Amino acid sequence: MDVSIDTDHSYGAAVIRDCNNRIQAIYSTQLNVTNPTLAEALMLVCATEFVVKCKLRKVLFFCDNVTVVNHFNDYAGEADHQLLNGVAERFKRIVLSLEGGRVQKINWGHNFMAHNSAKWARHHAAVGELAVNSIDGEVLLDDTKWFPDPG
Repeated sequence: MDVSIDTDHSYGAAVIRDCNNRIQAIYSTQLNVTNPTLAEALMLVCATEFVVKCKLRKVLFFCDNVTVVNHFNDYAGEADHQLLNGVAERFKRIVLSLEGGRVQKINWGHNFMAHNSAKWARHHAAVGELAVNSIDGEVLLDDTKWFPDPG
């Protein structure tokens, strides 16, 4: 999952894949925050709520924000992060119904599909489960950053 920040809000997207790396769903939501760390944390909670709603059980979450990953996995090794405490607690309550539910760090360069999906959702003001066949093919590439057509 990843986020795309605008001037007064952001959009987040989660790409849900099966164990064979096939896209099962893409979920997007608008977030009323512009702080990147808080936006990623909130999107992680939204993605968790979505996978629970979809009745998925075995889930591993990938996030490119190391602060969020560390705080949500309880190994921050630092004082409480006031911005993330409530969001992390909400995440921890939701993942109790899942097998696993850990957050793993992913390098930004390997997270392009999630970032591109968030940017596409922001560009199209799209929220909810997105129809994968309606998304530009370039958005769904793992190794390429998508640049929307300015025209």
